[in-house]
Amino acid sequence: MKKLKVGLIVDSKIVSKQVDHLFQMSLKSDLYDISCLIIQDTGQHKGRLSSKIIRYIVKNGINKFIRSVNFKIIFKIESFFIKRKKVIFKDFFDKFNLQSYNINSLKVKPKISQSGLVYRYSEEDLKKIDSLDLDLLIRGGSGILRGRILDICPKGIISFHHADNDVNRGGPPGFWEVFNKQKRTGFTIQILNEELDGGEVIFKGFIPTSFLFTLNHANLLTKSNVFLNKAIESLAEKNFNTKMYLKKPYAYPLYKTPNIIQQFQYIKNTILILSVRFYRKLMSRSYRWSVAYQFTDNWKDVNLSRSIRIKNPPNHFLADPFIWHKGDSHYCFVEDYDYKTKVGCITVYKITKDGHKRLGVALSEPFHLSYPFLLENEGELYMCPGTNQSQDIRLYKCIDFPLKWQLEKILIKDVSASDTTIFYSDGKWWMLTNLCSSELGDHNSELHIFSSGNLLSTSWEPHPKNPVIFDSLTARNGGILFDQESAYRVFQRHGWNLYGEAFGVSKIIDLTDSTYVEEVNNVEFTPLKASFEEFTKTPSSNGAIYSTSSSGLFSSDRRAHKVGDILSVTLSEKFTSNKAVTSASGKADAIGAEVGPTGLLRNFAGLGGSASKTNSFAGSASTNQSNSLTGILSATVVRVFPNGNLEIKGQKKLRITEGTEYIRLSGIIRPQDISATNTVSSAKIAEAQIEYVGAGILDSASKPGWGSALFRIISPF
Repeated sequence: MKKLKVGLIVDSKIVSKQVDHLFQMSLKSDLYDISCLIIQDTGQHKGRLSSKIIRYIVKNGINKFIRSVNFKIIFKIESFFIKRKKVIFKDFFDKFNLQSYNINSLKVKPKISQSGLVYRYSEEDLKKIDSLDLDLLIRGGSGILRGRILDICPKGIISFHHADNDVNRGGPPGFWEVFNKQKRTGFTIQILNEELDGGEVIFKGFIPTSFLFTLNHANLLTKSNVFLNKAIESLAEKNFNTKMYLKKPYAYPLYKTPNIIQQFQYIKNTILILSVRFYRKLMSRSYRWSVAYQFTDNWKDVNLSRSIRIKNPPNHFLADPFIWHKGDSHYCFVEDYDYKTKVGCITVYKITKDGHKRLGVALSEPFHLSYPFLLENEGELYMCPGTNQSQDIRLYKCIDFPLKWQLEKILIKDVSASDTTIFYSDGKWWMLTNLCSSELGDHNSELHIFSSGNLLSTSWEPHPKNPVIFDSLTARNGGILFDQESAYRVFQRHGWNLYGEAFGVSKIIDLTDSTYVEEVNNVEFTPLKASFEEFTKTPSSNGAIYSTSSSGLFSSDRRAHKVGDILSVTLSEKFTSNKAVTSASGKADAIGAEVGPTGLLRNFAGLGGSASKTNSFAGSASTNQSNSLTGILSATVVRVFPNGNLEIKGQKKLRITEGTEYIRLSGIIRPQDISATNTVSSAKIAEAQIEYVGAGILDSASKPGWGSALFRIISPF
């Protein structure tokens, strides 16, 4: 297959570690080749240092100069210590010369706007770039690119945005997430267009936010580089399958270099965190983890405040509990970490109604063990513990329950994996595991799936959409739960500068060889049911004919008014937008699509939806977009406000052979807007959130194929 011909836009041949690393990955790729450097002559590297400083002060003012210099000092000090503390970052902050790769280069001189932010290329430079016959450009230099350069290559210009472009626009990369104590730091890979951070998003990822700006910055750039490389290779293979990222209005400030007050506030917070850490390390060890248990008939009824804690042994902590029931007892397998050796083993506790007792060590290796996931197959009991230090995924077989185990099979070699979860469903074995795609050792952000027809196979097939989740808030595994109808993935949630802040549960909606859909199973869309006491409670009478506790003046009035009541919502949503721009172009293009339930499903559900988009160019450009959703959906009252307003939530799931479709609704309504027939119009719902999604064949059929999607990306029209 012909390699993708790629050009790299840089400001000079002296580049950052990130750009150099990307170039190294391209040399190993069989799918694309960085054949040319496009060097932007911005004039920033010319002249003596004193001349550069004077030009900067004249253009930006003394205050901005002081702010910029002070921030660079912070960066230099932090990077000095990080290079010595983190081996993987020992050369991250150094500069590298691309001259050593003997690559062709082309110098261009962009026209820079008065603000110094927007770059436009001259027609002469554009002709030079056009003559290179490149398939794709990568923006590795400065400037917001505008004009014909955006369309000069068939596949456009691919670029980083080192943040979640829905929340953090501007810079510096990785700083404001730390300053604002955001739980996660994101990156965005997109195809550039004329709108700032408004191009087509082809990938998003989220990593845990570190407490230190420079460390967060280095983690972010290192992690995102790997996925930029994957995105380019997918484009080269012409099988690029982007996830659907809804475009949202940007409602946050456009971040810039922090002012002096903000910088000193950051320094103060950093010193405080480091002082606390040093004090804890100096005075005593803090046992962050412990294990507790509770007896219940249904895992959904667990109340953690009533659990019984297993005391940590001296100089140890317990974590990652897994329960196995045998006879009249429960056996709890846990990670048992020794502070002295800094290695964990697997220990077993016997749990009964009368209490718990330590039985001993079940599994020990020269390397660290954790997450003792248990599973059964053909009458045999197996354990798949966390063994990322050994760079593989292992399966141990129980020889004598519960304390004797032996290595049965190494399922996957040469991987850095944590918290591997294995279960059987729909005729095959599924493996959900947390891999690290970079050298960072971050096992909190990526969820990968593998499958096999045989548990003991050494050829597990990776899922085509790996990582199926790239988000430190939900990716890390915590176990698997089942009921009669569904499977639920337990996940660990990480907070700002905090590993293991909480856990949550996601319902696995759809899992096939080509799809993975899960839904976080929390209060957001979990119906709240009134207790039996609330339903049977008789309100006291004050002698009046009308009472606020009743639904209406007459007893025949059955409108919803309390928690647990059900009402019908009439969906009648329609939005239309029009945009027109004068243009001298004589090109024409039109793309149309209809989405929503079709055929049997449309008739069965009583729901319909459509979306269409038309673009035309004939001396002027215009865009018309319309969306509609109609039907009836039942919802439950989940909250009654003091003023009488009602919070409602509802969802409808339809599953037939062709796939699964479901619609969700939530919002706030006034009691007076509920009709006598116990219905309310969706137009009367405040803070309305209406979501229509699907999985399976129907969902796939409603979306354009990869050929159409690729055409939209590469089309210059």
